[in-house]
Amino acid sequence: MLEKAVWELYDLTEDFSQMHDLASEQPERLAKMKKLFLAQAKENKVFPIGAGIWLRIHPEDRIKSPYTSWTFDGTTTRMPEFTAPALGSHNNTVTIDPECGADHGVDGKILFRDDPKAAKPEQIIIQVKGGKTGVKDVRDLRGVLDREKAAIGILISLQPPTDLVETEAASVGFYEHKTNQQKFPRLQLRTVKELMAGKGIERPTSAASLDDTFKKAPASRKKHGEQKELKM
Repeated sequence: MLEKAVWELYDLTEDFSQMHDLASEQPERLAKMKKLFLAQAKENKVFPIGAGIWLRIHPEDRIKSPYTSWTFDGTTTRMPEFTAPALGSHNNTVTIDPECGADHGVDGKILFRDDPKAAKPEQIIIQVKGGKTGVKDVRDLRGVLDREKAAIGILISLQPPTDLVETEAASVGFYEHKTNQQKFPRLQLRTVKELMAGKGIERPTSAASLDDTFKKAPASRKKHGEQKELKM
């Protein structure tokens, strides 16, 4: 490919915008610089030039991992790209077989602060259910909230909740922010479809804990007097 490539030559000290190609005017200089470039490229192992573009057009030529299965545990932090699953370069069918330890009703947590002086942050407990949710699931999560002394609980499921489940969740009441007294449903129901569609969790923002700072700011004192002329 390099033999057929068209080489250009510019004097950047005089032609910074590269408008005047000197290749035809100084072929000896071009040949010398071309030879130097090829030697440096070979020494630094940059060949084949343009391979990144080639692999985008011809992904079948990409170096593939010989593995078809991977096991990740708590010690896995990173791995070389050429040994990792290449999920982004072509279509895949992925089968995940998770092995989870006892979570005691807690699949995830979100921490936030509603009081900048508090020693510990507040918790949002997340539970994930694979199928339909029932009233028992709501009551179980309520028990987890009480046990963990958590502010809010989120129950995520694949199927939409029934009216009875929604009523049970509403009966749990509200969490009231300690600083701005804003209220949030203490037990919230979300489906995976809703979350994917952008329906988030009703929760305090991280900036809300700073409201106390602004509340205690002293009122500015206005000085009354004669307005002086600004001389320009």
